[in-house]
Amino acid sequence: MISLKPLMQSTRNAFVDLAFGLRTLNIENRRPRKRAYVLYLFADRKKYPHARDAVERLIRRMPGYDVTLIAIDNFGEGRPAEQISPTCFEMGGDNTQWEFSGWQVGLDFIRRRGFDCDVVLFVNDSFLNKTADGYDFDWYAHSYNTIMLDRVTPLSALGRIWKSEGPHRIRGIPVPYYLQTHFFALGVELCRELAMPFVKDAEANGLLPLEWDGKWFTESALINEEMKDDIIRHLTSVWKFKRSVGPDTWPILRGKTVAMLNERLLMTYLQSKNARILGLDGKRNLLGGHMRVAEYAEG
Repeated sequence: MISLKPLMQSTRNAFVDLAFGLRTLNIENRRPRKRAYVLYLFADRKKYPHARDAVERLIRRMPGYDVTLIAIDNFGEGRPAEQISPTCFEMGGDNTQWEFSGWQVGLDFIRRRGFDCDVVLFVNDSFLNKTADGYDFDWYAHSYNTIMLDRVTPLSALGRIWKSEGPHRIRGIPVPYYLQTHFFALGVELCRELAMPFVKDAEANGLLPLEWDGKWFTESALINEEMKDDIIRHLTSVWKFKRSVGPDTWPILRGKTVAMLNERLLMTYLQSKNARILGLDGKRNLLGGHMRVAEYAEG
């Protein structure tokens, strides 16, 4: 039997590209252009071989923006910045605390250029992972073109929002919700003083044992018990790479735990700046996505 799936997919892509092309003409005719940096962080080309192509395709679908791509190799620490084209740089990152330490390398590069932009889009190479909700490339492309151009101001943050399970507190601050950090955008004023990772190595070492000793967390007051329990449940039962804890699995579980803490501390940073938090929700349709925007805070 001949499969019609490739034909249906190519037809759908043609409709999507046509819709974006028409929208590009409309946008470029009615408003001034803005400037954006895309910090694309990658660590394993074999695991996500199509991610770079997808990011470059996404950039082509950013009507109204002059985009500079900064590709950060998080396993290439110490590699100096290299200009590949007038609108693309590549450099080594810092995998000490996964994407957060890597993105900071890119932020420092933008800082040296004087933050000559309106918005920074943060992307890591896992952003195309399929989820039960059907979020995929076209959903991201549609969302970040339709919403980012119209709604992200210098003090706005845009991304998918996850709600905490229970009364989570970190450093004594309530964290009822947080941004998913595999794909999010920040207005330029929120980036000027941003310094990641938020959990320094000494603090992480005081909270989590370097080697598995039978206990996930120490008695550190960094986070409350409800948050500790939810992190353990998520990483052993919900996470796409979920696994039981032991000496062999502890390094990746420990690294992911620190990443989850940094994710939540990013939200406390945004709250401290009175950021306007825009949360995306929605499922893809023929034109790439239809979403609603929930406003979580006003700045």
